[in-house]
Amino acid sequence: MTKRHHDMDFTRSGLGRSAVRSAGRRGFTLFEVLVAMFLTGLLTTVLVRVTSMAYRVGHEELQRGSIEARAMVVLKKLRGDLMTTSCAAVTLKDDASQMLCQPIDKVLPSGKVLYEKEFIHWSREAAAVGMPARLTRTEVTSRPDSLPFDGGPFRWTPAQIDALAPGTGDRTSLIFDGITLFTVKNLSAVVVPQVGSLIAVDLEIELPIATTRRSIRLTDIVQIRNGGG
Repeated sequence: MTKRHHDMDFTRSGLGRSAVRSAGRRGFTLFEVLVAMFLTGLLTTVLVRVTSMAYRVGHEELQRGSIEARAMVVLKKLRGDLMTTSCAAVTLKDDASQMLCQPIDKVLPSGKVLYEKEFIHWSREAAAVGMPARLTRTEVTSRPDSLPFDGGPFRWTPAQIDALAPGTGDRTSLIFDGITLFTVKNLSAVVVPQVGSLIAVDLEIELPIATTRRSIRLTDIVQIRNGGG
């Protein structure tokens, strides 16, 4: 009886010590808690930076796509102006920063070409202090020599173009901000556009929030097919 009681006490005491040791293993030391906090903070920082970078890149791509789509519309509009005129009614500034063209109004049964009573003026306005440069398309409804329109084509002289400030005109139909480059030039050896001349248009737009590619540059080449004098 005594021996059995002794064995039971021994077993109970052993179980008690085992339970105490098991209970002691459930807690964490201060060092383990600090290490866990450090790793959690480090992982959180990495995730925040990756998420922020992905958002920024995605936002830049959306902005780039939007600006590029608008720039394509501008080039399409300029191409349309060149396709609805003739080489006899296109004036390019020597430094390729401005272009004036006189749209064709109609063609008579005799084959004579009549031109509209206006000019389309494309120009890049210089940037003011704190403001981006911009591209403008204006409609000029008077001749620089003050003479009335006679239905024929008219070419501007360099002096007349210099007297026409960029962006001035009777009606402004297009404004595009953030322009860093705009040129319209004749690729042929002849300065004055002729039938078949290739007119090259270069357009570069800045991307204010971009961190990698800071600008978009587009080029279009238009062949003048109409000689209509």
